Amino acid sequence: MARQYHLRCWTRFRAPADEVWAYKTNAANLDAERAPLLRLALPDPVALTQALRGLGSQPLDGRLWWGGVLPGPRWPVQVRVDPADPHRITETSPDNPLFQEWTHVRTLEEAADAVRYMDAVTFAPRLPATRLVARAVEELFIHAHKQSARRFETDARATAVAMLRVVPTEEERWQE
Repeated sequence: MARQYHLRCWTRFRAPADEVWAYKTNAANLDAERAPLLRLALPDPVALTQALRGLGSQPLDGRLWWGGVLPGPRWPVQVRVDPADPHRITETSPDNPLFQEWTHVRTLEEAADAVRYMDAVTFAPRLPATRLVARAVEELFIHAHKQSARRFETDARATAVAMLRVVPTEEERWQE
């Protein structure tokens, strides 16, 4: 079993929840947030936007592009919007060539004067340099949150706050 990681990255936006959610559930905006580090090419980007907004949940099969120009592996994704909470989306990537496990949960929480958008990712890299891969994933999400902060006003100390941790194995739990 590959080493498993949990990543949480969040930003507090001083903008209406509907505006932030509309932005964060638009496939073109998500691609722009990852640029120039990574691009996800989908045969039908509109299908991803519809899935993120709860208008469909068919499996989508994209391809990653490193730096936006070098072809990478395929990226299958399944999107599910929580029926009890439309501001909670779970994306899984079954049969992913880079990760044995990939679950990405997007949430939006409203407060009196702002909203907190959070990406919570549980993943297990297939590559042997798992720590390096984990740090790269963390940096990609920090980059994306900083890109979003260009679009919406944020609290300076609550922009791209990230926490990455290793999930202890069962054996490691017993050793403590």
